Amino acid sequence: MGRVAALANAELRWTFVNFRAIGQHFGLMVVPFADAGRTFDRVSATSLSDYKFGYGAGFRIAWNQAPIINVDYGRSAEGSALYINFGHPF
Repeated sequence: MGRVAALANAELRWTFVNFRAIGQHFGLMVVPFADAGRTFDRVSATSLSDYKFGYGAGFRIAWNQAPIINVDYGRSAEGSALYINFGHPF
């Protein structure tokens, strides 16, 4: 926990198939990713040391190119988690 946070995320989005069904356009994507981040108590305490790193992969369903359904699985030294969400993180 901290009042200041730094976060970096990199991901590669690969749409491996596009198709039409029930009058709608869909795209299916595989997304490997890596994250790094850290919190600080105040801005003056920021540094480039002790960052935490994580990685994982996700599956995306694009529906008419606007709504995105995400299913991501991530791992780090602190554990792992499964996330289900809507929309790209950026």
